[in-house]
Amino acid sequence: MAAKCNEAGLFINNILTSLMSLAEIAENLARKMFESSGASLITCLIASITSKQMFSPSLSQSSQRTT
Repeated sequence: MAAKCNEAGLFINNILTSLMSLAEIAENLARKMFESSGASLITCLIASITSKQMFSPSLSQSSQRTT
């Protein structure tokens, strides 16, 4: 039973790691898109924070607590 729980934990960890990687890719693409269109740094920062909140459980939980 403990082995199955450990295996499930590793599987979930791999999924979360993959989602964080996707968030980083989305952030980089958004940054390049905004830089090429001449958008402001603040817009890039907002896009960066938003993409990280979508995929980071700790950030999502803290934002849910404040609302």
